[in-house]
Amino acid sequence: MATSASFEYYPFLKMLSKMGPQGSSKVYNCVPSTLFTLNMLDQPHKDVINFLMTNTPINVEEICAPEMKAKIRTIVEFLATLRIVEVQNGITNLCPSFRRAYIIRPIRTLSKACRYRTLSKRQ
Repeated sequence: MATSASFEYYPFLKMLSKMGPQGSSKVYNCVPSTLFTLNMLDQPHKDVINFLMTNTPINVEEICAPEMKAKIRTIVEFLATLRIVEVQNGITNLCPSFRRAYIIRPIRTLSKACRYRTLSKRQ
Protein backbone atom coordinates (compact mmCIF):
# COMPACT_ATOMS: atom_id res chain seq x y z
CA MET A 1 0.00 0.00 0.00
CA ALA A 2 1.15 3.50 -0.78
CA THR A 3 2.32 5.84 1.94
CA SER A 4 4.22 9.10 1.80
CA ALA A 5 7.45 7.10 2.16
CA SER A 6 6.73 4.57 -0.58
CA PHE A 7 4.65 6.34 -3.20
CA GLU A 8 7.57 6.65 -5.64
CA TYR A 9 7.01 2.94 -6.35
CA TYR A 10 3.51 3.72 -7.63
CA PRO A 11 3.80 5.34 -11.10
CA PHE A 12 0.14 6.39 -11.20
CA LEU A 13 0.36 8.19 -7.86
CA LYS A 14 3.68 9.75 -8.83
CA MET A 15 2.11 11.06 -12.05
CA LEU A 16 -0.92 12.32 -10.13
CA SER A 17 1.28 14.23 -7.67
CA LYS A 18 2.98 16.07 -10.55
CA MET A 19 -0.28 17.10 -12.23
CA GLY A 20 -1.76 20.50 -11.72
CA PRO A 21 -5.18 21.01 -10.16
CA GLN A 22 -6.93 20.80 -13.54
CA GLY A 23 -5.20 17.54 -14.43
CA SER A 24 -6.02 15.89 -11.14
CA SER A 25 -9.62 17.08 -11.36
CA LYS A 26 -9.89 15.37 -14.77
CA VAL A 27 -8.58 12.17 -13.20
CA TYR A 28 -11.05 12.45 -10.32
CA ASN A 29 -13.95 13.03 -12.73
CA CYS A 30 -13.63 9.36 -13.63
CA VAL A 31 -14.99 7.05 -10.93
CA PRO A 32 -12.73 4.05 -11.78
CA SER A 33 -9.56 6.14 -11.53
CA THR A 34 -10.76 7.64 -8.24
CA LEU A 35 -11.39 4.18 -6.82
CA PHE A 36 -8.09 2.97 -8.29
CA THR A 37 -6.30 5.79 -6.43
CA LEU A 38 -8.17 5.06 -3.23
CA ASN A 39 -7.40 1.34 -3.38
CA MET A 40 -3.66 2.07 -3.57
CA LEU A 41 -3.65 3.98 -0.29
CA ASP A 42 -2.78 2.58 3.11
CA GLN A 43 -5.60 2.12 5.64
CA PRO A 44 -4.76 5.19 7.82
CA HIS A 45 -4.99 7.35 4.67
CA LYS A 46 -8.39 5.86 3.84
CA ASP A 47 -9.52 6.47 7.42
CA VAL A 48 -8.66 10.18 7.17
CA ILE A 49 -10.51 10.43 3.84
CA ASN A 50 -13.59 8.70 5.27
CA PHE A 51 -13.50 10.98 8.31
CA LEU A 52 -13.33 14.06 6.07
CA MET A 53 -16.24 12.74 3.99
CA THR A 54 -18.50 12.91 7.01
CA ASN A 55 -17.36 16.30 8.34
CA THR A 56 -17.31 19.90 7.29
CA PRO A 57 -13.87 21.47 6.76
CA ILE A 58 -11.98 20.96 10.01
CA ASN A 59 -8.57 21.38 11.61
CA VAL A 60 -7.67 17.70 11.87
CA GLU A 61 -4.63 18.27 14.09
CA GLU A 62 -6.70 19.97 16.80
CA ILE A 63 -8.96 16.98 17.33
CA CYS A 64 -6.37 14.21 17.38
CA ALA A 65 -4.29 13.05 20.34
CA PRO A 66 -0.96 14.88 20.83
CA GLU A 67 1.10 11.76 20.10
CA MET A 68 -0.70 11.32 16.75
CA LYS A 69 -0.23 14.88 15.43
CA ALA A 70 2.98 14.12 13.52
CA LYS A 71 1.48 11.04 11.88
CA ILE A 72 -1.74 12.85 10.95
CA ARG A 73 0.28 15.77 9.56
CA THR A 74 2.26 13.46 7.24
CA ILE A 75 -0.94 11.72 6.10
CA VAL A 76 -2.66 15.04 5.33
CA GLU A 77 0.45 16.34 3.51
CA PHE A 78 0.56 13.17 1.40
CA LEU A 79 -3.14 13.44 0.56
CA ALA A 80 -2.59 17.09 -0.35
CA THR A 81 0.24 16.04 -2.69
CA LEU A 82 -2.24 13.76 -4.47
CA ARG A 83 -4.79 16.60 -4.46
CA ILE A 84 -7.31 14.56 -2.50
CA VAL A 85 -7.44 17.16 0.28
CA GLU A 86 -6.88 20.90 0.41
CA VAL A 87 -5.31 22.60 3.41
CA GLN A 88 -5.83 26.33 3.90
CA ASN A 89 -4.89 28.05 7.16
CA GLY A 90 -4.75 24.69 8.92
CA ILE A 91 -8.29 23.76 7.83
CA THR A 92 -8.46 20.47 5.93
CA ASN A 93 -11.14 19.78 3.36
CA LEU A 94 -11.64 17.20 0.62
CA CYS A 95 -11.06 18.53 -2.88
CA PRO A 96 -14.43 19.09 -4.55
CA SER A 97 -13.60 16.97 -7.61
CA PHE A 98 -12.54 14.02 -5.44
CA ARG A 99 -15.64 14.32 -3.24
CA ARG A 100 -17.88 14.51 -6.31
CA ALA A 101 -16.33 11.43 -7.90
CA TYR A 102 -16.37 9.47 -4.67
CA ILE A 103 -19.94 10.25 -3.62
CA ILE A 104 -22.13 11.79 -6.30
CA ARG A 105 -21.07 9.94 -9.43
CA PRO A 106 -21.54 6.41 -8.04
CA ILE A 107 -25.02 7.45 -6.86
CA ARG A 108 -25.86 8.73 -10.36
CA THR A 109 -24.46 5.58 -11.91
CA LEU A 110 -26.51 3.46 -9.53
CA SER A 111 -29.70 5.43 -10.20
CA LYS A 112 -29.15 5.10 -13.96
CA ALA A 113 -28.69 1.35 -13.54
CA CYS A 114 -31.91 1.13 -11.52
CA ARG A 115 -33.81 3.11 -14.17
CA TYR A 116 -32.40 0.91 -16.91
CA ARG A 117 -33.41 -2.23 -15.03
CA THR A 118 -36.93 -0.85 -14.48
CA LEU A 119 -37.27 0.01 -18.16
CA SER A 120 -36.01 -3.40 -19.25
CA LYS A 121 -38.54 -5.13 -16.96
CA ARG A 122 -41.38 -3.17 -18.56
CA GLN A 123 -40.47 -4.43 -22.02
